Amino acid sequence: MPHMVRETYTGAYYEVGHSRGSLEFIPCDVHPGAETNDDLQLYVEGEVDNPEDAPVVKEGTLTRFTAPGYLDCTPWELVE
Repeated sequence: MPHMVRETYTGAYYEVGHSRGSLEFIPCDVHPGAETNDDLQLYVEGEVDNPEDAPVVKEGTLTRFTAPGYLDCTPWELVE
């Protein structure tokens, strides 16, 4: 069995910009009911852009690699 396995999520997700110049994708299941971008700070590298704004919610498929039995995983990526 490979050390890292692919995990796929389909459904609603947050799209959050941050100070490192890119977007983070966070499944809504992780933090349901987030009212501001600041509510999602824990899940973002760097500082969230526009912390008082409502997060952008989209529908789609995300994927990442995770190591079963460990806390290691890669950031979620959008499957286009």
